[in-house]
Amino acid sequence: MGYTHTWHIAESSTDPRTADIGDDVRMLMMKSEIPVCLDYDQADQPPRIDDEKIQFNGPGEDGAETFWYPPSPDNAQWGLPEGLDQCKTYRRPYDIIVASALISIKHHLGDGVITSSDGRIDEEEWQAAINLYRGAFPERSLPPGVHPRLRRRQPTTALDACGLRPKDPTQTKKARIADLYGSRRRPDPGHRPELHPAQAPGSGAGV
Repeated sequence: MGYTHTWHIAESSTDPRTADIGDDVRMLMMKSEIPVCLDYDQADQPPRIDDEKIQFNGPGEDGAETFWYPPSPDNAQWGLPEGLDQCKTYRRPYDIIVASALISIKHHLGDGVITSSDGRIDEEEWQAAINLYRGAFPERSLPPGVHPRLRRRQPTTALDACGLRPKDPTQTKKARIADLYGSRRRPDPGHRPELHPAQAPGSGAGV
């Protein structure tokens, strides 16, 4: 399947804030100094960042799928729901910019976007992405809900607040999809979900 990041603007009326996110992505690229280009086989072409589209990839063997924002209407031909897009990076260097762009998207759109990732906060790539975002925008807090499964528990650390936690290994793919896209209702704030054993108090596991 590969290592993938996903974003879903579920309402067509939602303003994608492309210009604002594009400004963020420019800053993230400057801060990271990671080589990026328009597409993996167009290393001599700079990324596209304007009021209508953000497009970039890593050059050559350092690239994989191209990051596109906002999601293209043409994605329906690939079987993706309207407003959904994803970027499979295989953890190649430009992945850090993709992941930090995901944080920016969540910052600007809030509940107007559902974001998710195959990554975990205790992995090197997400740690680097969070550090890059914080270095570029020290005045901002990490946006809650980057990973939707954290909406039902009170964050205990700044990294938890970013919404990045390991996937529940007992959860089936069908259940994960239902969790991500099955409902947009806000849960009862008093609800306390059953924790996976790895997250239970006294288990010794932690972020």
